Amino acid sequence: MRVSPLTDGIPEIMISEPARLFSALFYLILAGLLAGYPFSRYFDTIPRHRLLLAPALGWAVLGAISLPVFMLVPFRPAAVALVTLLVAASAWLLGGWIKPSMPAETASPRLSWPWITIAGLVSLIPAYSVAPHVFHDGIGFAAPIFDHEKAALIDAMVRTGIPPLNPFFSKTGVSPWLSYYYGWYFLAAQAALLTGVNGWSADIVFTGLTAFVSLVFMGWAALRLSGRALAAWLVLPLSLTSTLFPILGFIIGPAFGHIFANEHGLESWIIQSAWVPQHLFAAVLAGLALIALLRLMESRRVDPVLCLLIGALVGFSYNASVWVGLTGLLPVLAVTALAGFTWNRRGLWLAQMSLAGGFCLAAAAALALQEAGRLHTGPVIGFWLFPVFAASANTLLNLFGYWFLLLPLFFGALYIGALAWAAPRLARKGRMRPAERGLVAACFVPLLVAESLHSVIATNDLGWRCVLVSVLAMTIVSAAWLAELRGKAWVLVFGAALLGPGLVSGLAYATGMTATQALYGTPSPDARRFRAVDREMWRAVDALTPPREAVASNPLYEQSLTPWAGNISWAMLSNRSSCTPPAAYLAAFASGVPPQQQAELSALAQTVFNGAPQPEDFKTLRDVYECRTLLVTPGDALWTLPRSTPEPYYRLAAEKPGDWRIYRATSSDQ
Repeated sequence: MRVSPLTDGIPEIMISEPARLFSALFYLILAGLLAGYPFSRYFDTIPRHRLLLAPALGWAVLGAISLPVFMLVPFRPAAVALVTLLVAASAWLLGGWIKPSMPAETASPRLSWPWITIAGLVSLIPAYSVAPHVFHDGIGFAAPIFDHEKAALIDAMVRTGIPPLNPFFSKTGVSPWLSYYYGWYFLAAQAALLTGVNGWSADIVFTGLTAFVSLVFMGWAALRLSGRALAAWLVLPLSLTSTLFPILGFIIGPAFGHIFANEHGLESWIIQSAWVPQHLFAAVLAGLALIALLRLMESRRVDPVLCLLIGALVGFSYNASVWVGLTGLLPVLAVTALAGFTWNRRGLWLAQMSLAGGFCLAAAAALALQEAGRLHTGPVIGFWLFPVFAASANTLLNLFGYWFLLLPLFFGALYIGALAWAAPRLARKGRMRPAERGLVAACFVPLLVAESLHSVIATNDLGWRCVLVSVLAMTIVSAAWLAELRGKAWVLVFGAALLGPGLVSGLAYATGMTATQALYGTPSPDARRFRAVDREMWRAVDALTPPREAVASNPLYEQSLTPWAGNISWAMLSNRSSCTPPAAYLAAFASGVPPQQQAELSALAQTVFNGAPQPEDFKTLRDVYECRTLLVTPGDALWTLPRSTPEPYYRLAAEKPGDWRIYRATSSDQ
């Protein structure tokens, strides 16, 4: 086993070689800079700021253009390199048409190099939370690794092309194509394809980059809003704050847990940057799209290049996250656009909105058509009133509790600071500047959406994720508000009452994601096996399984490594599709079948691996769910049965005594 010295003894199949990791990082940064720098003229005139904003802009443009291209063109390294260069060249050609209306601001404060360095270090927290944590003779994981099992999407794109085959589900008679918002993973897959890193490594790199560009966006926007460099510095501690629930729970005791309804809370930057970088990325594009829309409304002409940029930002925000790009961003843009409508400029307004809207639809169309396939199995969104109190369903009480109790506890300094910033501006009514109206909408409209809508696929991930638009906006305006009030005594009270406890909560969470395993990790059979056995085992599975075929393995394999039952080993190491995924992933990825059939597959997998399987169970596994390879390990009840149990539907193809057995499916006539 070859080991890279810079990865502290972690096998390269888990984290790719340092040279390849840095190559993936370099490609993503360079591609973003080349494709985005010309468009950054719409946002700033300072070269340093343009360079910092360019990657996110460039990724949106590159993703929006290249995704439909690769649905027609084979997804190969040479094609990725060529398309990247063509998109960058087109961006620079269009750059000559860009004539932003804003004047040069050479005296404006800048994001300093120390600030940029610290923001980069903060971005390592979510990146490391996705990496394996080595301790003793095992490997452990932080809790967010459960959501990063979706790194299998990156491997699937590299392996099967665009659109990718669904790596989480297969069934005879059901479309094999993935129906999911995979835009963020698509960009990571381009880096993986060009550099040879595996999906897990690309996920880690892009998670860190996404965290960094989100901090850059918030720091830059706070600085421009307030005109003070202090605002950018305040963005960093505000981003590290988290919910006040743990603090109050510690003070009040167990009784505190009985006050509120048992509903998943809304989360801040430090949590969501680690768990769901795809949604955070969509929120950054949403913020840039809002600013671009405001620039368009300030223009006295129809600007087709700016309309194209808005289309790429909005469309690819949707491609990265339906919940952010659709339910979070579109209402904000609609409110902002309608608030800027004037009768004497109605013709220009209609032309601008129509052209920008057309580009938005074009950028989102390819993935939206794939996503539409899940609608035939039932609705995905329902109406509700966010439940607040456990002992009362009173509508008025829950309305009041959501806005005046729950949100202050969820977001602390962010929410209170946003209210303090917005209140005097709302009092001015018609004298608000367009940018202020847009920021007020971004702060509070997604919170209203989360209160009144929820996703019904499995869990309310609509509510958890659409609020990221608000999280970024509230961070920006709170930092600007605090910077404007520097030196006032009651700001210290604000900090002690809200910012301090929120920062303690956030840093405690960050410590749990990074240092806890390395410092206090306890060796377990699963942790030891993951490090000592799994690499070789999955290499053997891959050698026997063609790239487009699926593997059946125990969905509860090494389940102690994740907070919920999930086969982290398959997701990160196999580079093959699974036909028996963890139950938690069926609702999101088995969209072609109703919930009852999803439950049937989960029950079948439990019977085969952990129960007393009958011959017809193996036949169903092979013929109905298209499982061509069967992996059996010592932790499975199937391991204790006779080796011939899967016959005649599967034949033993390879084994390592005491570690694993690999069976291959026989022909369907047997």
